[in-house]
Amino acid sequence: MLEDFRKHIRLKDNSAILVRPLSSRDEKCLLSFFSQIPDHEKWFLRDETANPEALSSWVTRLNYDKIFPLVAINESDNSIVANIQLHRPEAECLRHIGHIRIMVHPDYRRKSLGPLMMQNLVQIAMNLGVEKLAAELVTEVQEAAIKAATRLDFKEQARLKGYVKGRDGEYHDLIIMVKTLQDDWDDF
Repeated sequence: MLEDFRKHIRLKDNSAILVRPLSSRDEKCLLSFFSQIPDHEKWFLRDETANPEALSSWVTRLNYDKIFPLVAINESDNSIVANIQLHRPEAECLRHIGHIRIMVHPDYRRKSLGPLMMQNLVQIAMNLGVEKLAAELVTEVQEAAIKAATRLDFKEQARLKGYVKGRDGEYHDLIIMVKTLQDDWDDF
């Protein structure tokens, strides 16, 4: 079911984008995508996305039950321009919660791609029976994502002051934003 998800969208600049699940065939494109993310934005990612071996290990062993990754593909050149993941805990007491991680290529920001990706993942999460979605975002670094999440009815649940340390030695707050999913998807 999840493997068959496909959605064609148009961005503000009229770019044609295909949103679909990541597959093992996407390894080189995904590595290229993450290599184009500026280094000053990679430091807060939890995974070794720039490490080809680590990325290859993950992509070749995809488990959609644990992590469901969607990619946005520019249909004109088949490049990956965004990645969003739904992480689902294995612990039974936490299975009702999904955690979101998102990254959008710098050239595709402020074109509504991030919010569109989040909307698609919200619908998928609801179809999987997820009751709450959580996103951990770094202040002063992910302000656009924080605004997008707020517009999509994510609420700040916690703020860990000075929790994340940047490469420059500066500390940033980590905020945890949560969206409670409804049976009737009428809030979009």
